[in-house]
Amino acid sequence: MPAVASLSAAGHVWPKGLVIFPLVCAGRTSQVLVTRALELGAQGVLTAGCHPGNCRSISGNLMAAARLEAVKDMLAHMGLAPEAVGFLPLASNQTRELASAVEAMAAMAEGK
Repeated sequence: MPAVASLSAAGHVWPKGLVIFPLVCAGRTSQVLVTRALELGAQGVLTAGCHPGNCRSISGNLMAAARLEAVKDMLAHMGLAPEAVGFLPLASNQTRELASAVEAMAAMAEGK
């Protein structure tokens, strides 16, 4: 969230329709949460979490990444786009990386 706040304060323009759903830890990302977002019309779900080896909860980032991979596999088996789901290792000062990942996800959702 610090990267989001920093970008927003600097006047960054987010893609239309972006919904940010803050979690205490990326490890709280569940397959149910991700699939429900997609069922409700989200064109993509991007979870940002700590870098490997730099997770305050030790393995929250690893759990989130594994759950998202499982959702990707499920989407692929259903003939849907697995790239609609992603995990972004991110530090709070990596604003450019966040902006680029969100833009890429938005472009994918628009079919660009």
